[in-house]
Amino acid sequence: MSLPKKLNKMTIEEQEAYLLSKLTVLYEDEKLYRKALARVRSKVKIEVSDDFERPDLIYLKDEKV
Repeated sequence: MSLPKKLNKMTIEEQEAYLLSKLTVLYEDEKLYRKALARVRSKVKIEVSDDFERPDLIYLKDEKV
């Protein structure tokens, strides 16, 4: 993932808020994947329901750059 071009036009405060929000989402995703990996390593198969939205697809929908 790269930084959007609109970042250049933002103020320092807007850049900080944008980057902080992206970092927060990244930490949440990391937590999800760490828990999933821990389950798999403990030999528990992960079942994903059809109504579960994959985080990578959510990123693609949210990116308007």
